[in-house]
Amino acid sequence: MVGAVASILSSTIVNVALPHLSAEFGVGIERVQWVGSVHMAATTVSMLAVPWLLGRFGFRRTYFVAMALLFAGSAGGGLAPSFEWLVAARVLQGIASGLAQPLSMVLILRAFDEHEQGRASGIFGFGVVLAPAVGPVVGGLLTDAVGWRAVFWIGLPFALLAAGMARALLPRMPQAPDARPFDWRGMVLLAVFVPSLLVFFVQLHDHGLAMVTFGWLVATALACVSLVAWERVVDAPLVDLRVFRFGDFRRGTIVAFIYGAGLFGSTLLVPLFVQHSLHYSAAQSGVLLLPAGIALALTIPIAGRLSDRLPPRILVGSGMVAFGASFALMAAFPLAGFVAMALMLVLGRVGLGLVLPSLSLATVRRVDPEYTNQAASLFNFTRMLGGAAGTSAIAIFVEARAKQMAGATLTTAQVVVPQWAELRAYREGFAVLAVLFALAAVVAARLKGKRAAGESS
Repeated sequence: MVGAVASILSSTIVNVALPHLSAEFGVGIERVQWVGSVHMAATTVSMLAVPWLLGRFGFRRTYFVAMALLFAGSAGGGLAPSFEWLVAARVLQGIASGLAQPLSMVLILRAFDEHEQGRASGIFGFGVVLAPAVGPVVGGLLTDAVGWRAVFWIGLPFALLAAGMARALLPRMPQAPDARPFDWRGMVLLAVFVPSLLVFFVQLHDHGLAMVTFGWLVATALACVSLVAWERVVDAPLVDLRVFRFGDFRRGTIVAFIYGAGLFGSTLLVPLFVQHSLHYSAAQSGVLLLPAGIALALTIPIAGRLSDRLPPRILVGSGMVAFGASFALMAAFPLAGFVAMALMLVLGRVGLGLVLPSLSLATVRRVDPEYTNQAASLFNFTRMLGGAAGTSAIAIFVEARAKQMAGATLTTAQVVVPQWAELRAYREGFAVLAVLFALAAVVAARLKGKRAAGESS
């Protein structure tokens, strides 16, 4: 739990400092969001290496490498002299996060019986979300009082604590090392596919629907098709596509992709909205998010217990509806005031709390045990891929709509956007998120969850 807290905190606490980073390094919002996007891209790519790393090196060594990379990335970000250096540090943090997060799900599935997994996942989730709930507040206060570099320093003690606890408490799991070679070609294709997808969004911002943008879209599609084709024929694939033959896994990954796009898109959009359009300080932005974070932390243990008793389609579907409703309300009442907006965010985070334990367990636990490591990594990969694409897409959408209403195009370098246009663009962005979660609720209605006695996969 502490390791997951450290890795997730590194990805979320930076959001309240994005306007300060934009001013510090002289980059626009469409560029500064790369601080979040490259983190998610690195997380996404590294996740799929976890099954091979577990087979070759075991839990302890994989975990220690993750914490060492997290420490190095946090220290590098705090010392960054340039925007490029900062982006490189975020890549290290992202790799660490990608290694650490799937381990948590694998350990829960291995350490607890099926009737206890929901409860364990709920308790684990409480710890994971509580720190990020408080993190934006602390990050906002530190940013205003000390500077943006403080949001990187705060990850260092967590990484050290997690490594120390792992050395003392994480059991050694003796196993024969997996002699299968690492799928380097698959990793290279994956490392081409994910960044190409993100660069496509950058080119879309810079050039609109021009030939250069179309070229990057083709490159992304070719990398994706090549990756799938290679993984179907290689003996020891990085991505074992056979796991997709399980129906709940297919449905769960679709929901996870939409969930990631909406969740990470919203974590970018809300702080930018309240600081740019409503002129809140970074500290006020963090305080606004605090009640929602606490509501999320309190909901998850309850939802974890309920997930042992109720079908996942009920919890996941109702959670998605609640999360979507919160953004529908923000789209309808963007000037509702501090307290009303905080309550809207609380509604969304309660819905998110209902989703988290059930979705991951329902997606992974109906696969055969031999595919557990692959399923856990692929589930997290899909969620983060949705987040990486969603963050870029929603930022570009809001900027494009604001400029369009101001009589300019997306590629116009300098344009004064009136406040009413900016406000309306953010409202439309919230509406898009609401629609995404409504779609996810429809897919979630088909999740089955626990395997019935005697049922085959």
